[in-house]
Amino acid sequence: MLKAFQLTCLIAILSLTGCAQELQKLNTDLKTLNQALAGNGSSNAGSTTAPNSPVLAQRVETSSSTATQLIVPSDKSTADALDAALPTLKKVVAIHQCIKTSDGIRLLNFHAVPGKENSITPYWMNDYPNAKMRYHDKNKCVSVRAIDQVTLLALNTLRVRVIYFAEDSGEAANFLFQFKKVDDGTWKLDQINGV
Repeated sequence: MLKAFQLTCLIAILSLTGCAQELQKLNTDLKTLNQALAGNGSSNAGSTTAPNSPVLAQRVETSSSTATQLIVPSDKSTADALDAALPTLKKVVAIHQCIKTSDGIRLLNFHAVPGKENSITPYWMNDYPNAKMRYHDKNKCVSVRAIDQVTLLALNTLRVRVIYFAEDSGEAANFLFQFKKVDDGTWKLDQINGV
């Protein structure tokens, strides 16, 4: 209830005052949290998420990286669902942006809806950003440019678009993530589809 109240206050503040300043702070906080979740807290420019991993690319901090833009929906129930799903969403995206082979999709199984662990993407699709980019160095993670188009499909089902950007090639890839609220009240990954 307190989080819902805080989110409502945040939305009200954003609509009444300097939206750009508040969104920039939120974006900075999201970037910091994403780095912490992904284990990228060191200041070493060549730090990696999983050294010599056959399924995960290196997480390299570049000087041109921009903060992730989060577009908070104006609908209160959708904003509340996003707030509740955000911890899982951040963990999933932190892994997804570094997957470099189709075998890496299995790393998302921990965050999947029980029973859907091996079917969050269609088996014939390579639904990870590195597979959608032709000129990007596959050994490097891509950046998360934006999280937007948040839609509450049902009271327990949330869909979010994530836009990835390759700093080295300028390529972009969009993915729709679908999350479901499970019996214990947490939100779990249900499906990923490339757009």
